[in-house]
Amino acid sequence: MVVWRTHSRSKLFYFFKDQTRFYSEEYDIKNNWHYAISGDLITNSIIT
Repeated sequence: MVVWRTHSRSKLFYFFKDQTRFYSEEYDIKNNWHYAISGDLITNSIIT
């Protein structure tokens, strides 16, 4: 699926396009996601 991430303080919010729902989990700077931040929006999509 295609995933976009936005962040708020210490949490990340994942938007799953296929399910049109939001998920959140603790922010982890050691994760394997590749992302670029533009303001509070994670600009690039991730195929998983």
